[in-house]
Amino acid sequence: MRDDPVEGDELRDLIGTDELDASDYESCTFVSCDFSGAAVEGRVFVECSFRDCNLSGVKLRGTRFDGCTFVGCKLTGVDWTALDWPTVQFYDPLRLERCNLYGSFFVGLKLTGIVFEDCELVDADLSDTTLVGVDFGGSKLDGARFGGARLRDARFLGSTGYSIDVRTTPLDGCTFDLPEAIHLLDSLPVTIADPLD
Repeated sequence: MRDDPVEGDELRDLIGTDELDASDYESCTFVSCDFSGAAVEGRVFVECSFRDCNLSGVKLRGTRFDGCTFVGCKLTGVDWTALDWPTVQFYDPLRLERCNLYGSFFVGLKLTGIVFEDCELVDADLSDTTLVGVDFGGSKLDGARFGGARLRDARFLGSTGYSIDVRTTPLDGCTFDLPEAIHLLDSLPVTIADPLD
């Protein structure tokens, strides 16, 4: 098990070598690594930290992230459904801060406790997901799709751009703030009158 920091292009150099193929990573810190388009498949990362890394289009089939944190990372176009999601959670859930997740694919996943803090989830597909205790605080959700999703105790404080059809998407115990929450009425056949008119 490797537990020393990996920086810059060192991980790119390890991809496909016996060292990476045979190793799980525990308590590693990855700084400014370029994983873009790489096949980082079937690996286990436990309580690792990824800072300012490029993981755009990374292939993660069978990979597992237990208790990992991503800060300032580019994760555009990632298919999160390919990950090996644990059925029993032994570690803290994933935490993503100030990450770009443009066009990421989460369709049909059951996600509990994940934090998307100040992230860009523009055009992300969250259709048919179950989102329990997920925190979208301060995130941009323009064009994000929630069709068929089930949300419980999710937090949208400070998040913007979301469009959720309240007629078809349960929002049990979810928290929103004004003025952005007014957009929850967009899916209803109502007219909001401006008192100044």
